[in-house]
Amino acid sequence: MRAPPAHGILVAIAAMMAASCDGSRASTSAPADSGTCAAVADASDLACVLHVDGRVIDLAGSPVRRPVVSMCSRECYGAAGADDGTFSIPIGALLRASDYALHVSGRPDFADVYSKVPPADKGAIALGAAIILPALPSTGPALPDAAATATTIVSGDLTLDVPAGATFQLDVGDVALGDRGRQLRVARVPLDATPEFARALTGVVGLYALAPPGAASSLPLAVHLPNAASLPPSSAVDLFVLDDDYRPMPPTAGTARLAAKAHVSADGRTIDTDVGAGIANLTWLVVRRSP
Repeated sequence: MRAPPAHGILVAIAAMMAASCDGSRASTSAPADSGTCAAVADASDLACVLHVDGRVIDLAGSPVRRPVVSMCSRECYGAAGADDGTFSIPIGALLRASDYALHVSGRPDFADVYSKVPPADKGAIALGAAIILPALPSTGPALPDAAATATTIVSGDLTLDVPAGATFQLDVGDVALGDRGRQLRVARVPLDATPEFARALTGVVGLYALAPPGAASSLPLAVHLPNAASLPPSSAVDLFVLDDDYRPMPPTAGTARLAAKAHVSADGRTIDTDVGAGIANLTWLVVRRSP
């Protein structure tokens, strides 16, 4: 996991490391007002952000209760949402929204997602559309502690070939879940619920949310999926994952990253990664017809 915050830890205390709207240290409990924002930010390329507001729902449109939401770059701000899925992250700092990414977590029952942060308007960043988190299966096969021999694990539509010697690094939030935090749980997501990070991709034919979110394998994992879109036999396919890396500036968290090349099998039944190719991070998996 390349994101700075651990799930469940509200990282608003890190806001004290950023300059606040009135020039003092930031405070998530008492941010500056919009008048101070305008006075300080009008001559710079930074914006004074008082809060970030949004709502989290599931695929049926029902609220995801108490989501954990953070906005991170070199520093982080965070908040826990309400029972109705709404959240408001107190910021009170001068910042450049494009230098941040938003992380929304519904663990353990729902997927995680990252997105880019829109510009502020009059001291607020308001996410116009609700963020959709698909529900995950309640159980799944366990990721091996250390694969002494090659093994195959299956959850839903997804089959992963785990090579001998592969190990998995889990996010601290998944470690805290015990056995459940190590289970591969995969949900197929309808294309009309495509999250922001994948909307710019053309030719998307499949979309999956994976848990444990952000788990990283030390070796590439070959992928096998049903050819649900009936792509032509032997046609080329691209597999993208959701990036969760805050280290570059601006961060690549919240963007789609090409992870592996694949092809439809000769009989047209499955999509299989090319020899030696595979994914290393269990985030979201996007299946795209190669241009």
